[in-house]
Amino acid sequence: MEARRGIWLAVAVAVLWGRARADGPTGQIVGHILDPTGSPIRGVAVVVARKPPEALTMRAATDNQGIFRITGLPAGLYDVSASAPRLTSAMERDVSVPANGTVEVTLLMGLAPVPLRDPPEAVIGWRLAPDALPDVADNPFLGAHEHPLSTFSVEVGTASYASVRGFLAGGHTPPPDLVQIEELVNAFPYGYPGPAGDEPMAATFEVNDCPWNAEARLVRVGLRGAPGPNGARVAEDVKVRVELNPARVAAYRLIGYENRLLPAEDFSDEHEDAGVLRAGQAVTALYEIIPATPRTAASPELLTVKARFRRPHAWFGKERTWAVPDAGAHLAAATADFRFAAAVAAFGMILRRSPHRGSADHELVVRLARDALGEDRGGERRAFLALVEAARTIHAVRAD
Repeated sequence: MEARRGIWLAVAVAVLWGRARADGPTGQIVGHILDPTGSPIRGVAVVVARKPPEALTMRAATDNQGIFRITGLPAGLYDVSASAPRLTSAMERDVSVPANGTVEVTLLMGLAPVPLRDPPEAVIGWRLAPDALPDVADNPFLGAHEHPLSTFSVEVGTASYASVRGFLAGGHTPPPDLVQIEELVNAFPYGYPGPAGDEPMAATFEVNDCPWNAEARLVRVGLRGAPGPNGARVAEDVKVRVELNPARVAAYRLIGYENRLLPAEDFSDEHEDAGVLRAGQAVTALYEIIPATPRTAASPELLTVKARFRRPHAWFGKERTWAVPDAGAHLAAATADFRFAAAVAAFGMILRRSPHRGSADHELVVRLARDALGEDRGGERRAFLALVEAARTIHAVRAD
């Protein structure tokens, strides 16, 4: 992973369209590009265009945190636009840049509408060029004795869920490698409590029966960032390490996060970047665990979760630790958030044709999700149910 230090990092290339006088004081524009859930979008092309008569255009690309920065701008009015394949364009006009000043902008981008009933080559390119998508194998089960540590970055987007919606809405099954289960799970809001005091984050855990594997337990790890104004970042370089207790765990696997795994040594490395936890943002991870037998361990702890983070403007990271026991709870007593997250994960495994999907099928997903709708104020969970029904219909038609 490429190491980067500092809060704002971006690559900017300037192109002059006309004659601009930049020999005096200049300002800068710093911006965030986010999806509708507030998650950062990396690799977005950003163009800053100065209003006539002295036209000036400068370009940048967002980094892994969805951030861009363009410096050396003469004072004046600028239009800021963002574009990326398969996403809606976004623009903010008449951004006033003062001399020796900084202006912050935030642009939201969503999935561009695509007529998938007759999908263009740009959308079905994976069929024409199979190597267009990386081959990502599901995380395997690992022995807790041999591999007691599991480490990953909390950097999670939701683009995969948007793409899955687009394919299914158009009557097409998405390619398996397009489906990133962690992005599906984290596309939905969950009722995790926020932290107390000045803590930057809080953790929530739940252990229950695994709906698709009668021999396993399912562990939900949930983090919630502290509330803040305008979605300000509360913690940077956020890494999570889960240490499994071999006396209680025979084997385990992290569901999803294949592209966000970190070597164990990177957890404490101050030079290795990771994701950002924004104000109020929730991040969910699921572990499928095969219990050790016989269950005679003296410690009730199933696993220990550590989160390492760096506060904005701080040079050194801090850690928080939580112990997670298994009280033997059953699925019937699980929270709605647990059951819904399990339903989304099961759906992702079905779409990926995962070898670990066990007894998961569309009926199981519908049953879990329907019983876990809760208040669903934004209608996201009901929309998910409709998506599952669409996938089930497509599957039935192709089976015939």
